[in-house]
Amino acid sequence: MGPPGDLRLLSPHNKPVKTADGWISFTVNTNTQVNAFLSVTGRDHLLDDGRFNSVAARAKNVAEWFEIRGAALTDKSTTEWLELFQKADIAAQPCHTLETLPHDKHLSAVGLIQHEQHPTEGTTAAIRSSIRVNDSYLQLRESSQPKGWETKQLLKEMGYKDDEVDVLLASGSAVSTSN
Repeated sequence: MGPPGDLRLLSPHNKPVKTADGWISFTVNTNTQVNAFLSVTGRDHLLDDGRFNSVAARAKNVAEWFEIRGAALTDKSTTEWLELFQKADIAAQPCHTLETLPHDKHLSAVGLIQHEQHPTEGTTAAIRSSIRVNDSYLQLRESSQPKGWETKQLLKEMGYKDDEVDVLLASGSAVSTSN
């Protein structure tokens, strides 16, 4: 019996991969997918490598496989890799930043990001509930509070005395927007 856990999931190399202009996430598990991946990424020399030429071999050499699989793909943009992976029937998606996430076609199509008028912050974006009841998504209960709204309360709950909280606020080490 081997170590606990799925070594593919626990590999430090099982993470998004750097491209020329961002990051991409993909999965290659079957022999067909792996062979296509190695060819598309210019790693043809590994097609006949006994450590990687079968599911069982990759499972036995999971650390080495994920190191190769996780190597940077910085010679092409994320869009270029997505196109190549799609042609090769490899499941892949771009990794978003907070700036690009609201522009994702799927998230827009399903209305996951909703805009609301916040009482103090103006228009904000929020992720709607994914829970549906009677064909309707649950509503957000209330708007989020501004930065520092509960600072004093939290510091006091953590054991700080009033005068210590005042020192933290005066020094700028803590921020509070409440009275």
